[in-house]
Amino acid sequence: MDRLIYTAMTGAQYLFSRQAILANNLANVDTTGFRADFAAMRAVPIQGQTAQPGTRVFAVETTTGSDFSQGPIETTGNSLDAAIKGPGWFTVQAPDGTEAYTRNGAFQVGSDGTLQLPGIGQVQGVNGPISIPINAASVTIAPNGTVSVQTTVAPVPIVVGQLKMVNPPASNLIKGADGLFRTQDGQPASADPTVQLVSDALEGSNVNVIGAMTGMIEASRQYEMQMNLLTTAQQNDQKAETLVSA
Repeated sequence: MDRLIYTAMTGAQYLFSRQAILANNLANVDTTGFRADFAAMRAVPIQGQTAQPGTRVFAVETTTGSDFSQGPIETTGNSLDAAIKGPGWFTVQAPDGTEAYTRNGAFQVGSDGTLQLPGIGQVQGVNGPISIPINAASVTIAPNGTVSVQTTVAPVPIVVGQLKMVNPPASNLIKGADGLFRTQDGQPASADPTVQLVSDALEGSNVNVIGAMTGMIEASRQYEMQMNLLTTAQQNDQKAETLVSA
């Protein structure tokens, strides 16, 4: 009888986790550069005095993975906006001081004159933070990440830096609670000159809204089914006790 209990219990636990992940995906459908999450599960043998070794397994969440597929790119007309086309990441300095990676290219000039990602921190160039002169009349970001400014005193654009764009293996990236990605070993990734961007544009979330909503309904129904199985197991156990004591 306990086999049914373990099956239903682990199924319900997985579905509860899946619902939470899908709900978070839907909540971030309008978040620039957001990468949809999914849960990965694995079977673990139950260890204990009440379970026979090798006869019971428990499904546990190994990690929450991310979908790295391209999101839609939309033109904004804002010269500080940039969207990576294809594989790659922008580099930012996270609030905790670590180097982190994002697909969000909605950049702004901070109060200290450096290029920043609002709410996160400084955008990193290949040679460190990128400073925008106070007399800059316009800013241009080239497909290779080169940042140029047209000042009120110079007749030609001035290159002030180049965005550090990286492309580490997806298997070496982990997503933090802040939504930023970092390398698993914590070491900074090297700049990749092959990464290209689209200027005056932003990449939207890659969440499949219809798929996520369908998944929520499906997970809810399956969760209810697992709970019904637990109820059935309890009722069967009670009937068995009645027969034995009769």
